[in-house]
Amino acid sequence: MRRKIRISEVRELEGRAEAVNIDELRKDIHESPEYEGLPLRVLRNNSVVMFDVFVKAVDGFKRVAQKSSTVTSSLIENLINSKQEMIYTPSEQKEAVLGYVESNLNEIIYDREISQDQKSEVIYTTATDIAEELFSNPINTEAIQRTRGIIKPMLDSILSDNTTIDSLIAVSSYDYYTYTHSVDVSIYALGLGRELGLLPSTLNLLGEAGILHDVGKSQIDINIVNKPGRLGAEEFEQMKQHPGFSYQVLMQHGVKNPAIISGVRDHHEKLNGKGYPRGLKDGEISKFARIIAIADIFNALTTRRSYKPALTTFEALKIMKHDMAGELDEEMLKRFIYMMSGKHNS
Repeated sequence: MRRKIRISEVRELEGRAEAVNIDELRKDIHESPEYEGLPLRVLRNNSVVMFDVFVKAVDGFKRVAQKSSTVTSSLIENLINSKQEMIYTPSEQKEAVLGYVESNLNEIIYDREISQDQKSEVIYTTATDIAEELFSNPINTEAIQRTRGIIKPMLDSILSDNTTIDSLIAVSSYDYYTYTHSVDVSIYALGLGRELGLLPSTLNLLGEAGILHDVGKSQIDINIVNKPGRLGAEEFEQMKQHPGFSYQVLMQHGVKNPAIISGVRDHHEKLNGKGYPRGLKDGEISKFARIIAIADIFNALTTRRSYKPALTTFEALKIMKHDMAGELDEEMLKRFIYMMSGKHNS
């Protein structure tokens, strides 16, 4: 879990179906990589599951519902009475599970029987799975729209519960992958946007810009994007083209909202004019681009890569506050520091 910074550190920066007895269960889903776990409460009464549902017992996984069967209230009640907290599905059925969760996400978010931490786990896993599909396959309009579509349920959860941001941050990845980075940046951007008092409709657009901000990397040589080490000068010049490619990709696939476009294209611009790709200065840089820049840099600093360890929240914010002075929006960074210290706006 990513540690929050103490308020003293903030001040320093200013001057993160078949009953099985619970006693027979083992909870560590990583013991069997052939199965993936989900909170029991994601099962919706009267829904049809296009995957097999298992529970975990001492002697292995036991199936309680077959693929294409209808989830009944008696099945859910039986599992709850058996003190089950998780269900499991074979890994090869992951795509069907993702579709099921995605289609029921709004119900899951507003289910009072599901803890906020469990909701955040489901939201984050669903978002990263969708983002991974976007970056793993040729870019198409349907994939982009599907990726954008995950933002509204994420935002609804954030707006309905003040603890959601902390909970989502807690389940975010410590390792840097393009798809997890995209989701993480969207989460941080939504949190900062909420701190700044942006309206829900504006936050939704901001979240979309955040999750799509690096889509142009799909046009960069994969060996450069995934290089297990620092980029050379020539490689970095190629990487610097990705914001422009992101702009082109979104325009080609019908994403033309000016706020989204500016946030995606200009998130590497700096207030002192030394950013890229257009060398914009201060007032020329949009609010979305300023927000995403902070979220992007923070996540890059606090995630681990093969050539560098992850920095702590405090270390990253100290670098952003002092070493990047004049590059980032000072007031927005101040609000971001407060957000990471837990001093949220109500």
